[in-house]
Amino acid sequence: MSTSPIREMADELPDAVESIDRSADGRQTVSLASRDRLGDALEFLLEAEISHLVTITGVDAGEEIDILYHLRPRAKTVENDGTRTVTLQVSLPKDDPRLRTVTDRIPGASMYERELIDMLGIEVVDHPNPERLLLPDDWEGGSPLRVDEEGGD
Repeated sequence: MSTSPIREMADELPDAVESIDRSADGRQTVSLASRDRLGDALEFLLEAEISHLVTITGVDAGEEIDILYHLRPRAKTVENDGTRTVTLQVSLPKDDPRLRTVTDRIPGASMYERELIDMLGIEVVDHPNPERLLLPDDWEGGSPLRVDEEGGD
């Protein structure tokens, strides 16, 4: 039996992967040790044909903001180990909520990243079009999904 692509990623990028959680239905969450390793982890998944970006979500987790990249395999062969969905999780400190765009690898990530900019106040470095997506251009009410800011209720 072949090794899981997620296990291979952990073996190849040991300083990038902090933990791996697998649910009974085949969903796996890979918590990354640092935002600086997101590109490496994402590149590994793309090469393993876990390359269909379903969505990107952000959660105010109290002390930090968790950004979650949800991907699914494109090739049937990847699903042999039961992998259905892989989530890469990156935790950002609230006093420095920035990460590099992934649009150079996945152009379809643009709208999701713009939503993170609007709703959670994330600075997406090198985004090709960091214009507002959901909020009006003159919005001054803080980040609506941040519980510690005005407008976050």
